Amino acid sequence: KHHLYGFLSVKKKFSSGHWLKLVTKKIKEIIKKNKIPIIVGGTGLYFKILLEGVSKIPKISSIKRNKVLKLYEKIGPDLFYNKLLKLDPKVFNYVNLNDKQRMIRSYEIKYYTKKSILDWHKESTNALVNFNFVKIFLNLEKTKLHLRIEKRFQSMIKNGAINEVKKFLKDRKSTRLNS
Repeated sequence: KHHLYGFLSVKKKFSSGHWLKLVTKKIKEIIKKNKIPIIVGGTGLYFKILLEGVSKIPKISSIKRNKVLKLYEKIGPDLFYNKLLKLDPKVFNYVNLNDKQRMIRSYEIKYYTKKSILDWHKESTNALVNFNFVKIFLNLEKTKLHLRIEKRFQSMIKNGAINEVKKFLKDRKSTRLNS
């Protein structure tokens, strides 16, 4: 049985912290049934917070977050990046110029909490330290992997992926307009 997959609308706000709470509860439920939970897929971020926890950064209001976003849009990525590095030099090796989301997040955290995002990360909590995880990494030969990706991609197109993306973009756009 699959859990926490395809369960949330793109219209809902969701964070890795929310996911950690849900997955922790789900893991405990599965173990109570004398079963072994298997965590697969997703991004490295989710595996990282599952093993290391999440940073307890104070909530920053959407009004403040929008001010930082507007500043980014007004001055552009190059100037914003320079401004970020002046505000928080610690993030030099953590944030790169092409990572808009991480730049904005790092800036807002330092600006409004007076503390670097890296310092908050050092204080991560809520890791599932009472569990023994076995990590398995599958490493397929590149040529075979690319053939499988191409086959899977063609199957997705054939089964309606383009319409699914159009719907996602439409839903996402309407969510942004309403927030």
